[in-house]
Amino acid sequence: MIRTAPLRTQTAADTPPGVCTPRIPDWLRRAAKAPAFPNTEFAAGAALGALDMLVRGDMAAAQAWRCRLALRAAAISCQRVRRPEDETALRDALALTRPGDDVGPAGRILLAWRMLVSRPAGTLSGEDTLRAMIEACGYGAEGRIADLREMMLEAGEERHDAIAAAERLFLSVCRLFPEFETVIAPLLCDAVVARALGWSHAVPLFLLAGEAGAAQADPPMLRAMIARRYARAALDAVDLAITLERRAGQLLQVAPKLRAKGAQPVVQAFLEDDAVGSSSHFPGMSDRGLRRLYTRLVSLGAVRELTGRDSFRIYGL
Repeated sequence: MIRTAPLRTQTAADTPPGVCTPRIPDWLRRAAKAPAFPNTEFAAGAALGALDMLVRGDMAAAQAWRCRLALRAAAISCQRVRRPEDETALRDALALTRPGDDVGPAGRILLAWRMLVSRPAGTLSGEDTLRAMIEACGYGAEGRIADLREMMLEAGEERHDAIAAAERLFLSVCRLFPEFETVIAPLLCDAVVARALGWSHAVPLFLLAGEAGAAQADPPMLRAMIARRYARAALDAVDLAITLERRAGQLLQVAPKLRAKGAQPVVQAFLEDDAVGSSSHFPGMSDRGLRRLYTRLVSLGAVRELTGRDSFRIYGL
């Protein structure tokens, strides 16, 4: 049974303020990276325990972190369905498209993952949300919603065993809808794992570590594969959270010094999203003023320019 357990916390000077940062032991990192480990479920429980500490903490950049993980999951999803878009192309599709315009097939896959991380975990099995996520990924939802909802509810019975919940749901979805193995099943697995662990919002993990073809594995092997995936992905997510939280701390430190009128909503946007486009609009900020603010924030080390381009720039933590 997978239960999360608290780990020792980091007390170094560079620990993000206000965040209880887990100290990841070397044995756990080695175990997560190993191709085989005697007790993968134990490693997964320890890794999810470390992640749980951050998820329940007061992270200033919590939503930006989840959106960054959603971007990574969407890029892997595109690979699985043989689309060429990578993280850069997906970020462009979203950040450089005007509200209401079509972001394209790959952009809609990213929107599905962003739905996962932006809506409360308890609502992810709702009919409207399921339909929106499935159709965004390019699949028909008609006649499938009721079955998927029932599978998620059954998997949710594993209230104290996140790996068992993910395994149960993954097998059920892939058996009834084999075409869902690449994107939909992993997306829904992350939803039930969040419910099993009592998280307010889901964290994309299933796709971030591991190869395709898990549905063909024997049941004992599948459980070990899923446990290994969550162990690796959880540790990567912890590392990313710590990095982004440090950057958020720097941003919040310089925020009171910003003299530009309307700067605070821009600062908040960086804390709530993976990236902000140079063409974004904020009340009280002219385009020129916004560009000057971005330049100022980059010079202060509070945000980064993510594209390396001279135009159509995109900024983020």
